[in-house]
Amino acid sequence: KPPGLYRVFVTGGSTAFGSGAESDDATLPGELEKALSPGRRIEVVNTALPAWATTQERLLIEQRLAALAPDRIVMLSGFNDILWGTFGVDTRWFFTFNDQHFLALLNQVQRRVGQEDLGHPHRFYRNEPVDCAVVAARARRNVESAARSARDAGADLVFALQPSIFS
Repeated sequence: KPPGLYRVFVTGGSTAFGSGAESDDATLPGELEKALSPGRRIEVVNTALPAWATTQERLLIEQRLAALAPDRIVMLSGFNDILWGTFGVDTRWFFTFNDQHFLALLNQVQRRVGQEDLGHPHRFYRNEPVDCAVVAARARRNVESAARSARDAGADLVFALQPSIFS
């Protein structure tokens, strides 16, 4: 990154991504950049994706963001861990809605060329919700691991539990 630039990455699900926002500037990361940047060189990069839980965020931080010279990483998260848990999904390994769509397309190609399907994401779903304490423990491990990766890269990590009426 250029000298004198303060770089912030924001991770999360659809809220951090800005689902429903009229422009990138109207997303939470866009608003954060406007609020922090008067008189300073600050870059806030939106790296969120709809339906992501702390697992995807942790992997992104460990595998990509730590190498991009972050000064701070903000995880606006938690809601999707709870939501997926209510569906009985193990957030350590699951398919988001985008993943499910992509797998459906791949399965159509497989069938078209006379091959078997690659599988179905619902094989990772249970019939009952995941216990809230288990969901919380998994999310905590993800955040702690992401914080270690951020610290190793010389960055601070801020975890903001996404508020919701549902949770």
